[in-house]
This record gives sequence, C-alpha cells and structure tokens, in this order.
Amino acid sequence: MTAQDISDWIDHRRKRAVAPSTIGDWLKPQPVIPRTDEKFLLVVECLHAAVSEQWTTAARERWKKLRAAAYAEVRPVPQRTRGADIDAGDAEPVGADENRGGPASVVVGLVPQEPVHFVDREQFRDLDQGLAHGRVAVVVTGMRGAGKTQLAAAYARQVLDHERGLVGWVNAETVDTLFTGLAEIADHLGVAAPDGDPAKSAYRLRDHLNNHLDRHLLVFDNAIDPDKLRAVLPTRGGTRVVITTTNQAMTRLADVTVDAGTGYTPKQAHTYLRKATGIRDDPDGEQQLAEELGSLPLAVAAAAAAINPPYGPALTYDVYLTRLRAQPLPRALRRREGADHPQSVDQAITLSIRAAETSTGDPELDTVVTWLLGLFAVLSTAGVKRALLIHPDPSLDELVDEAIDRCVQYSLLSWSTDNTALSTHRLTARVLRERARDADTEETLLSHALEVIEPRLFASSEAWSRRVEGAHLVDQIQSLHAADLPTGTDTSTRLLAAFRWATAQLTAAADLGRAITQARHTHTRHQQILGPDHPETLTSRNNLAHVCRLAGKVAEAITLFEQNLDDRIRVLGASHPHTLMSRGNLATAYQVAGRVAEAISLYEQILPDFERVFGPYHLHTLTTRNNLADAYKSAGQLSAAVSLFERNLAESERVRGADHPDTLSSRNNLAHAYQLAGRGAEAIPLHERNLVERIRILGADHPDTLGTRNNLAQAYESVRRITEAILLYERNLADYERVLGADHPATLISRNNLAAAYRSVGRLDEAISLYEQALIEFERVLGAGHPNTLQSRNNLAYAYQVAERMTEAIPLFERNLTDHERLLGLNHPATLASRNNLAAAYQTADRVDEAISLFERNLTESQRVLEADHPEIFHARGNLALAYQSAGRIAAAIPLYEQILTERKRKLGADHPGTMALRDFLVVMRIWAGRSED
Repeated sequence: MTAQDISDWIDHRRKRAVAPSTIGDWLKPQPVIPRTDEKFLLVVECLHAAVSEQWTTAARERWKKLRAAAYAEVRPVPQRTRGADIDAGDAEPVGADENRGGPASVVVGLVPQEPVHFVDREQFRDLDQGLAHGRVAVVVTGMRGAGKTQLAAAYARQVLDHERGLVGWVNAETVDTLFTGLAEIADHLGVAAPDGDPAKSAYRLRDHLNNHLDRHLLVFDNAIDPDKLRAVLPTRGGTRVVITTTNQAMTRLADVTVDAGTGYTPKQAHTYLRKATGIRDDPDGEQQLAEELGSLPLAVAAAAAAINPPYGPALTYDVYLTRLRAQPLPRALRRREGADHPQSVDQAITLSIRAAETSTGDPELDTVVTWLLGLFAVLSTAGVKRALLIHPDPSLDELVDEAIDRCVQYSLLSWSTDNTALSTHRLTARVLRERARDADTEETLLSHALEVIEPRLFASSEAWSRRVEGAHLVDQIQSLHAADLPTGTDTSTRLLAAFRWATAQLTAAADLGRAITQARHTHTRHQQILGPDHPETLTSRNNLAHVCRLAGKVAEAITLFEQNLDDRIRVLGASHPHTLMSRGNLATAYQVAGRVAEAISLYEQILPDFERVFGPYHLHTLTTRNNLADAYKSAGQLSAAVSLFERNLAESERVRGADHPDTLSSRNNLAHAYQLAGRGAEAIPLHERNLVERIRILGADHPDTLGTRNNLAQAYESVRRITEAILLYERNLADYERVLGADHPATLISRNNLAAAYRSVGRLDEAISLYEQALIEFERVLGAGHPNTLQSRNNLAYAYQVAERMTEAIPLFERNLTDHERLLGLNHPATLASRNNLAAAYQTADRVDEAISLFERNLTESQRVLEADHPEIFHARGNLALAYQSAGRIAAAIPLYEQILTERKRKLGADHPGTMALRDFLVVMRIWAGRSED
C-alpha cells in the first residue's frame, strides 16, 4: 500500500485526515517517530486490515507502547556540562546544525487534539502573526461553540510541533482552576511555592517568566475575570499568552485581538461539510444546513458526524434537515430567552448523541456508550483523565476504549494532545444533562460518576505527595456540585462524603483559597440536604472554620467555631466528645487571635472533661493539656506552663515510650518553656536527648532532626554558649540548603537564626547580609504579608538600628507596623510588639514625641487585651516611663515607675537586687521632681 492508499482508507473508513506526506515520513527507512498516538494508530490499524489481522485492544496497547518507547529514545534531552560556565558568546544559533534533532517542547495541561477535518481559518493566521509581534493575544467571541478554543489549540499544537519550550494549558473558568493550573506549570519549572499554595505558586511563576526570555506559551482557556487574570499575567520576558473568552472586557489585556465571530465563514462551513460528509454534489443542501446551524463549528461537526456516520448508512442533507427540524429538545432547552446560539445547534448535538447511542448490535457496548456519555454530562468539561474512566463491571470495562472511539467519531468527545484525557464541549454537556432531567435519570448519572470517583479517593496522609492527582479529582467533584442535579438519600450521602474529601484534600495540600470555597459549598449542601442540626452538617461547619483559621481569617473562624459550639451543646449535649472538641477548636482560635485569657478559660474548663471522657492518657487529653500549657506560656504564666508540660512529658514517656514522636514533641515543648523561664541549663539536656533520638530514628538529614538541632542551638544561645550555638546554626543552614533547597521556608528561618547569632556577638556586617538575603527570599517565597516575612523585616530593621543605620531601619519598622495593623488588627500581640519596636527606633533617632505617642498607645492596648500581670504590660509600662524620662517629663514617669516597683516587690520580693535598685532609682527621680519628702 502507498501512503496515499493508507490516507484514503483512513479518510473513508475512520473519517479522519492524515496527510500522505506524514504517513510517508513514518514509513521511510529512517523514519520520523510520531509524537502522539492517535494518527499513528490509525495507520497501523489500516496495515492490520490490509493483511487481514484483527485489530484488538491488546494490539492497540502494544503499538502505543512501541511508539512511546521509540519516541522517548530519539527525543533530544537538554544537556549541561557540569562545572563549566556558559559563555553567551558561544551560544549555538537555532537551526545552525542539521543534526540537532527535532523540537524539545513539553506540554503541561490538556491541549485538545486536532479535530477531524480541521479547517484552516483566517483567524489562526491573525493569531500567529499577532504573537510574532506582540506578547499577548486575546481570542474573543460572544458565542460559545464558535471555535475559539480550537483556534488557541491549533496555535499550541504548532508550537509543540515546531518549537522548543513549554506549552501550558490552563482552565481559567474560575479563580480556583486558574491558580491550580498555573501551580502545576510552576511545579514543572521548579518555581512552585514550597508550602504548595497555588496562589503563591501562580505569582512565583509570573515573576519567573517576567525574568526569563524563553519562548514559552501560556493558554488561558475560557477566562472569565480580567482582574484576577491580570494579576498573574507575565508583563515582560519571552512568554506568549493566548486567552480565550466570551468576556469583551478581556480585550483590555490585549496587544492583539482576534475575533472568532460566530464561527465559520460560509465558505469555511461549506469546505468542512464537503470534506466531512463526502457529499460534493448538493451545494444547496450544504448551504441550507450551514445557515440553519449558523455556521457554528460545534454544530457543523455534530451534523456532519450524523450525516456520514462511521457506522450505518449515510444521510442526505434533505433527510438530515428534516430530522433536525423535527428533533424535540429537553424542556429547559426549548426556552430560548437569552440564548447565544440558535436552537438548531442544540438539536444538532441531540441528533449526534442519538446517532452515537444507536444500537451497534452489541448490547454491552451500547450500555457502555450510554454510561460514558452520562459521565461527561456531569464531570468536568475541562477534561477527564482516561485513567479515571473505569467501568465498575470488569467485563464491560474492556469495552470503554471502543465506546470512547464511537463518541469521538460522532464529535461528542475529543482527546488531549497527549492522549491522556478526554473532554466535551459545555453545550454538549448541557444537552446531556437536560436530557437526563427530562428522563428523570439525573440520580443515575451522579451515581455512575461517583462510582468512577470514589475508588480513586486516597487518604489524607498522601494529600501532599499526590496533590496534582488530587486537584484533578477535586475538579470532577466540584463539577458534580455545579451540575446541581436532584438526588436521593443514598446518592446524597455519597455526594456529601465526596465534598468533605475535597475540602480535606485541598486543605492538606495547602490550597487554602480553593479549600475555603469548597468548604463553603460543602457546608451549604449539608444544610440543604441534612438540615442545620445534623452531626455531619456541624462537622462540615467545623471544617470550614478550620480552613478559615489556617488561611488567616481568624475572626470568621471564631464566629463559626462559636456557632458550632452552641449547636453541639444544644444537639449533642455539653459532655459529648464532639462538643469537647468544639470547645478545644474555639480555644485554639482564641489563642491565635491573641485572646489568650479566653483561650485559657476554655482549656481549663475542658481539660477535666477530656480526662473524664477519654481518660488521662488519651491523645486528645494530652493534646488539650499541651494546648493549655502553651496558652499559659503565651500569657506569661510560665510556672503553670512548665508544670503542665512536665506532667505531659512524664505521661507520654510512660504510655508511649521515650522515643515516640509525641513524646519527642512533649520534651521539646517543655524545653522551650524552661528557656522562657530562664532555666536554660535544664532545657539543654532535653534538647540534646531529643537530637540523639531524632538522629537515631529519622536520620541526620530529616527535617525534624534539623529542627531539633536548631532548638538546641537556641538553647545554647540563651545561656550565652554563643560559640557552640553559631557552629550548630552554620551546620544547620548548610544542611537545610542541601536537603530542602535554598528557598524553603525552613531554610530561610535557619538563615535568619544564624544572622541573629552573628548580631549578638557583634558580627553586624555578616548578620545584615544574611538578614537582607532572608527578607528578599521570604517576600518572594511566602509573600510580603506572611508572619515570617514580617518577622524577617523586623529583624533586618533591628540590625540596621544596632548598626546605627536609622534611615534604613525606621522605614522598615514603619512598614511592618502598617502591615501588622492591616493583617492582624490594632491590638494583636504581634502588632503590639511591632508598635513598640517602631517607638524604640523613633526614640533612638531623637524623635521622642513620636516615640511617646506610640508607647502610650501600646500601653493602653496592652492593658485592654492582656491580663493585668502579663509581662508585656510590665514591659510597655517600663518603655513609656523611660521615654517620659528621656523627654524630661519626670512627673509623668514617676507613677509608672511606682507601679513597676510594686510589681517587682510582688514577683521578686522586696530584697531582690532588681527591686532594691529600682527603689533607689525612684528616690533619685523623686528628688529631681522636687518630691524629696516621699
């Protein structure tokens, strides 16, 4: 057979177009290896038919593996010489060497394959030329189904076939899918946020592309929100961007606008119909059909597939038009108010669906075709991985590939370029859903979709390592939610369980923005289906509150936790385990918000209840005792904190063993409390023992081991064993950089700690250099408003202050205070500390009046939110007294010093050296103020 014979066979038998020149390249003695499977398998199928060999699923899979192996063998892999600098002057010009090999492009995302009988449209050349001169092109149309996605896909396929670089295809229909798609690309390029947050990854990708000239391509398909998209678009560098949208406001982002209009021109529609139907002698019928369908590519393709089906007799235009006009529609599709496409489009899609479901003579295959179309009615139109499409009946699962082929041939489904995923058009999915509503089979569709999804859901312990797979599963679950189909009791229960899994998966994968959206939807659906007082509804609200707290929405989290506690007391009773857990969750939220006194009150209430309900040694009890101790520590009640930490450690060692992970955590907590209480000598043996155990159990390079070594270094520093501390910090930083990478958050904290140690021994230049590096990386990796970034900025500012570089220190302190007040509120403990630091800087710079104003405000805020004997109030009072004194306002300073003296007598005793020194100092102050009689 010649290449032309094979091409004709494929066109006639499989209604596909494979150019004879392409086939010839594959069959020559030194062949070009096909990049993808689809067209290659059509050629092999033809060759099987030519020698009368059966084309089985096994044969198909064997040839797919052979092609993939051959392509992997010849595909060029970029190489870099180790240890050598790259001299830009010796860069090899593109195309200079005939033996370089073909393009080495890579795709991230699901780029649609070229459809059968693809029509070359003028808009494609406009897009190609626009991107050659501008950086951003926007494809805009007011009508779905006009082919805007296929225009973008055609350009993406051209880049994949002929250029080097990355092609990223992003479903931009929602903010969540936008960030998730960009995060996947960032992960591929090695610039994803270390904590996995998709939004941070999207911004890091933008910054990376802004600073690189690589000719990558990003396609944002079906974009909705121009403001959200603008925030993540690269504005410089070499990356090209294509946006498909129905929103005309997107043109504001454009260098070039390409209008897909209402679809094909009449000539293009006629060309497509002639090629796809094989009818060349009925121009009148061709014209009538194109006009009836408004030349919309989606409808024209569906009509052609029904007129010239891969199975069964062909139709004439007259017969098809008669059936089209008589084709009834689901009730919802008959109401045309606000429709952006002709009714005939929905009718054409319906006819194509009916044709695909026409009996094949194999009842089992017919069953699988119907099952498959039902799945695509409710699963994500952005794409469904082929690996997910497993029929629950093993005997029918063998027919899934054949059913897919049938649906593809009727233009109902299309493959991605890498043959890993299938998608359907949104209009097709809607026709399928509305048809199910009329037939009252919506619950069957949802049940079948859940049968596909449920076996693939995995445990939360795998959430991070399988986060890409998890994001795809969440896409499918969210699509079930968006379908909004009525369900019965059993299906509703399963659906809610899937929603809860999606919330937990997104939370564990650090996709907190998307997790909040999912958690809200999940809670709403629980209320609608189960009622407001059902235990699972209360659990869903708890999950929403938990995500809000992790995302920094602490006020909202507290409101939700408070509602949940009230409802659980009313529904379950005050001593029910879930009610106790609600109290604990609320207490944790109070503590995060700086409402430490309220947190302590709740913890003190529930600890006896936990001991009674769960037992004194249960994990929940130990956790609650630990949390109460931590709250005491935050409130400055160190004696009470130490006592509880000591008890927790003893009981954990007795129940779990000395080397259990929980025991190691308890030992670490006690050691830290000892340090804060000035008992560093007692803290050090605990940290040293923990380090030995971590190395033995986890190894010297495990992140937990590195964290323990850091804690030991801090303990050495607290007792002025600075040389030993610095050696540990230096070793730790080197290990963090080697194990976790230079920009991992833990590495940045390690760099910050080493800088602090250098500063403490007067090595200011080295400290400032490390602080400056750390701040740049914190802002890039975690964002300008992250707590660690704020702390890093404070540390650099203080180092500048110590180095007497006040003009550099004060702007950093001022920015930090503004950010703290905006992000945490006016009286959060961290805000109080930030205000104090700025005031101290003003005082150092002789801006005394500004310093006093801040110190006065800090003392007022501290007294309002903290307990009367909190150490921070003591410090705030002392700082204000000193500021008054330095300004010569002795009369204002004395009452504050008198209060401080009273506190020292109570806490340290009248004969303590510190108390006696302050008493003597106060006598001098009174003499200065003319109060010697006192």
